[in-house]
Amino acid sequence: MSPSDVKAAAEAFSRSYGEAIDLTTKDGVSAEEIATALVAHYSPKYVSFNHGHVITANDDPNFWQAGVTKYLQTFQKTGLGWKMKLKDYRVEALSGSAAACYLTWEIFPAKGDGWSWCNVYGWRDGDATSPNGSKGAFEYSVSDNETEMLLKNVPGFMQLMHG
Repeated sequence: MSPSDVKAAAEAFSRSYGEAIDLTTKDGVSAEEIATALVAHYSPKYVSFNHGHVITANDDPNFWQAGVTKYLQTFQKTGLGWKMKLKDYRVEALSGSAAACYLTWEIFPAKGDGWSWCNVYGWRDGDATSPNGSKGAFEYSVSDNETEMLLKNVPGFMQLMHG
């Protein structure tokens, strides 16, 4: 693919991922349903990088589904709720089949002020198909900013998540 084709495909994929997070703004949607929509955008070998921690599924096909579901449930436990939106995105083609996607998210807590953060996702063209029909998948994410902002606003979040 040409760099402009890669960029266009990764932009469409980023918008699709944003549509998946839009489920958090709908009434009556479960954490499992939201997680399913999000995880549908991950490659089978998806890797998460977070402050030097490398998280992989280790061949467990339910790993990301279970983890994202628990993460969303922890948002509910803290009283934040999980109402989030894709605020902005920027995509840079890296090759004829890969792009870096800079996605800026915003949370609207049930109480208190909201905040935003930017995660970086690595998109690759391939056989995986997203819910909106576009090809490709996210191979990795770097979510340091998400964790920093979350812990700044909810210092005990990780203890609740892993406790």
